[in-house]
Amino acid sequence: MVGVQVAATCVLLTVTCLLARGAIRSAHLDVLFDYEKMVIADPQLYEHSLPPKIEQQRLEDITTRLAQIPGVDGVAIAVAPPLSGRRWVTSLPGLPLLYPDNVSASYFSVMRLAIVRGRTFLPGEQNIAIVSQSAARVMWANEDPIGKVWEFDGKNLTVTGVVKDSGANEFINPGSIEAYTPLSDERMQEAMLIVHTTGNPVGLVRMAQSATSLPGAPVFVSLMREGLSDLTQPLRKVIIIVAALALGAGFLAAAGILGLFTFTVAQRTREIAVRIAIGAQATDVLRAITSQSVAPILIGAAAGVFISYAVGSIIHAQLYGVRPLDLFSYIVALAGFAVIVVVAGLSPALRALSINPASTLRHE
Repeated sequence: MVGVQVAATCVLLTVTCLLARGAIRSAHLDVLFDYEKMVIADPQLYEHSLPPKIEQQRLEDITTRLAQIPGVDGVAIAVAPPLSGRRWVTSLPGLPLLYPDNVSASYFSVMRLAIVRGRTFLPGEQNIAIVSQSAARVMWANEDPIGKVWEFDGKNLTVTGVVKDSGANEFINPGSIEAYTPLSDERMQEAMLIVHTTGNPVGLVRMAQSATSLPGAPVFVSLMREGLSDLTQPLRKVIIIVAALALGAGFLAAAGILGLFTFTVAQRTREIAVRIAIGAQATDVLRAITSQSVAPILIGAAAGVFISYAVGSIIHAQLYGVRPLDLFSYIVALAGFAVIVVVAGLSPALRALSINPASTLRHE
């Protein structure tokens, strides 16, 4: 039973450390775009069922108005902007998770994503695609992707360019790939606008909302960085829950170890008294009372480490790039468990060392 308590404590302590490391890493994400200076504007065209031409005109009008606001240095259109709370993800045979998006030609300049091969979209182009560097490596390992025909979403798309990885999805699903196609009529009503500012975007939110909203057609504007907070909020809640469970398991393990050591001392009181009477040192006494208890503790700790690795592999996508076998997390967790063992065993150890051989043997 003590071994099971030890294993559960080690698992919960380690998982808590892994999740905490992931949360810390999520606050320092390695993304290429400047999300701190971006806002997202959602014209909510899906609420109005407008013809495609009217939707396009409405988007162009909003784009023009946003571009005229002081402090705005770029506006782009995308169906699933990063950190917008909207995610378009698909799984293709033999490939990692793919994050596609319908975007305008200005998307790459606004997001500061450099085209490393080929070119961006031209006005009016359809059935073409720009892929990320990671996608190019996965799909055409040792070949030039430019000009390749790629079958996706029921269409044959010609690859015209390769763009740097944005990093927007890699911290959610490490190894994911990205692809971009021109904004189509079918996805026009889902379009959102990305606005890049030269300064603090907080003051821009209200200005953008008032400048672009029309009667009966409000535009919802939010800071892009708020999306990051929303993305990591579930992780923070999970950390609190797992940490609370780890605390409870730690108390149970401490109680089990305390009981085990206390029982051992009570059972072997006469033996300890004899050992002390014939000159046993404190280390000899401690070795005597812990020899029977070490095995279940070590077996439980080893099982806990193994289970922790299995759990870490399962929740790897929520760890923001922290490895399931993160050495620092395991060291901290095992150090915390060692403290529990020392604290739990301190009282029985002091009791064993304070045994008076004469009175104990006389009583026995």
